[in-house]
Amino acid sequence: MLGDCCDRSATALIFLRDSRSGCCARFAAISDESITLAVDPECEKIGLHPLSPCLLVFNHECQTLAGFSRVRELNYAKAPAELVLDLPFRVLSTESRTVFRVPVIVEHGLEVQLKAEDGRTWSVTGLDVSAGGILIEFASGSDPDFPVDTRLGIELRLEDKTATATGIVRHHHGSRYGLLFAESLQKGELIPEQQLRGLLTTLETRWLQNRVR
Repeated sequence: MLGDCCDRSATALIFLRDSRSGCCARFAAISDESITLAVDPECEKIGLHPLSPCLLVFNHECQTLAGFSRVRELNYAKAPAELVLDLPFRVLSTESRTVFRVPVIVEHGLEVQLKAEDGRTWSVTGLDVSAGGILIEFASGSDPDFPVDTRLGIELRLEDKTATATGIVRHHHGSRYGLLFAESLQKGELIPEQQLRGLLTTLETRWLQNRVR
């Protein structure tokens, strides 16, 4: 898993343990005992130093994962700056759910279109999204009052990425609806389609980066 992140130069966040201070990094290399990351020079401002306990947060296969570690080395003289951490003893999901729901920030530009079986369409606001489903909200006065188990066509657009799915209404509170992605469930397992996985990875990365701005 960590090796795959290094191969992809995946984005990560480094937080001081028991603190909200953090900085962005990218996976660079892995060995039997440590992992090397290229870090933003801003990391120097959060007070990292050798032996500092820290939290490593990253994306893998549409999940946001985290592991506690400790700083081995820091080298701000290199370009980019280099951070070496002990391999995390254990990596856990950041949610008790099997999928992590990514909060959708307006600036990310996610567009969500719904289509009913009778051909009616709506542009709605995505509030959070995961590999298993999406929470959406209708504009004031436009709620069609769908009952639970209604099936809807969903199209998600994020810049040049597009994903389509069949949404099944699972709950409804006011103008907000929780929709299950029907195609993501295969023989009882959550296996999102490739287009959806790519879109989710982009959203998760932007959300993580936004947390430390």
